[in-house]
Amino acid sequence: MRRSILAVVLVPLFLGLLATSAYPTTRYVSQGGGVLSAGTACNGQTAISVATFNGTSLSAGDTVFLCGTITSQVAPRNGGSSGNPVVLQWDTGASVRVCNASNGAVFINTLSFLTLDLGGNTTAVVCPNNGTTLGSQLDAIGIGSNGAGWNNVEIRNGTVGPMYVYSGTANNGFGSICISGANGTNNTFIHNVNLLGCAEGMEIDPTSNSTDEFAAITADGSVGRVLNYASGSGSNILLNMKFHDSNINYSSVWSVPGGFEHYEMIHQYNTGNGGSQDNVSSLIYNNLFTGISPTNSGSTALMFIGEGGSSCSASSTNKALFFNNVIVDTGNSNSGFSSGTGSYFYSQDCEHTLTIYNNTVVVTNGASNACFRAANGLLTNNNWIVKNNICVGANWAYFDDGKEPKTSDFNDFFNIGNGGWQWGSSSFSSLAAWSAGTGNDSHSISANPNLNGNFIPNLGSPVSGAGANLTSLGIAQLNVDKAGNARLATGNWDMGAFIVPRTLVNPASNLTAVAH
Repeated sequence: MRRSILAVVLVPLFLGLLATSAYPTTRYVSQGGGVLSAGTACNGQTAISVATFNGTSLSAGDTVFLCGTITSQVAPRNGGSSGNPVVLQWDTGASVRVCNASNGAVFINTLSFLTLDLGGNTTAVVCPNNGTTLGSQLDAIGIGSNGAGWNNVEIRNGTVGPMYVYSGTANNGFGSICISGANGTNNTFIHNVNLLGCAEGMEIDPTSNSTDEFAAITADGSVGRVLNYASGSGSNILLNMKFHDSNINYSSVWSVPGGFEHYEMIHQYNTGNGGSQDNVSSLIYNNLFTGISPTNSGSTALMFIGEGGSSCSASSTNKALFFNNVIVDTGNSNSGFSSGTGSYFYSQDCEHTLTIYNNTVVVTNGASNACFRAANGLLTNNNWIVKNNICVGANWAYFDDGKEPKTSDFNDFFNIGNGGWQWGSSSFSSLAAWSAGTGNDSHSISANPNLNGNFIPNLGSPVSGAGANLTSLGIAQLNVDKAGNARLATGNWDMGAFIVPRTLVNPASNLTAVAH
């Protein structure tokens, strides 16, 4: 009898809880809604319209398939929760084809825990017929937040752009952005994404403690600056960023009039707003840059680390650790960065630390560039640590305006041009003179590294065993080379991004396998 009474009480209660609980839902969205007859997951499903979807409240764990060609802004109303994001999934062939210059073709203003899976589509987000010589000249945005940011957003697997097809030296398109999180963009993970046709590929400006990662990004010269990463309007924040395993091929570049964007692969800076103590720290590794160095007057470097708007009184820091990167500058008609003393690794102003290990830089065009450049050095909390790098063909090995504190050693500087080594007002024409005059690079060499077509040192290269062993630093990603080959736990390392292949000993022919 007691069990019967208990069942009478509990069963209705349980059913009531079921009725009021929110469960993940799968939805299908097309431009106008209705039964669908294309795509893969969408085929045969009944979709709601974009307008209906934009007004629909979502639950944590919901999956939303975008179906077919969509020509109006997609704006999810809310995100999910930790461990249960809302997922926007592009179906096979799905494409959001919208030109929006204010907040993006896909608008995710202030949302949290949201995943955008672009479905491997090559036109996942695009602004059609927009560019210098095309039907319109809008500063279109692909995925945007209207400057209000987002939190815990993942964007993956597909192409964003072109948003603006730039040509010539026209005075337009400079506000086009493929992915614009802007101020307040915290905890962003963007990976396996191809960027096309935008002045800025990704603009990410966190305003609170944030961990951000950009992996397996591809872009070409239709993108002006690949990543803009900076502390936003917040104060006393800690930022940690990774940019790795990406392939940037500038077969052509934005070549615009003076006074515009810094068109660099990575532009990282610390704004130090209002005297705040912002601390930016990044790992930039395993990347490949090939092609033409930027040529407009606003371009200074491939990788730019600067203090931004601070007056060097904020006691903030901007740290970048570069390793296992391969940079191959094949030249352009303007002989490299138009500033004349641009570089591949570049710092500006104050409160920065650049640590540069095991990178390979090859300049094949005699461009007027430096491998390493410290510009406008104000000597306030600055430091450079440069070891195990290969620098071939640059006009300057170092160009340092202000004699910034530096620890440089175990590098190979080969075929350096007439610029040589610049140290404040002092110039050195040889590695030996540089070392004697500054105390740097006493173990460095000036020898042909004998690289193959993939920029891997051939067997017998002088860079073999000529580097410092950095195992004690405890950086797991550095303990293997760019190809994933383990570096030595003891003994001298090889210089450059790749280890030198070792000779394999042929096994004896009379050995017999024994089963265990």
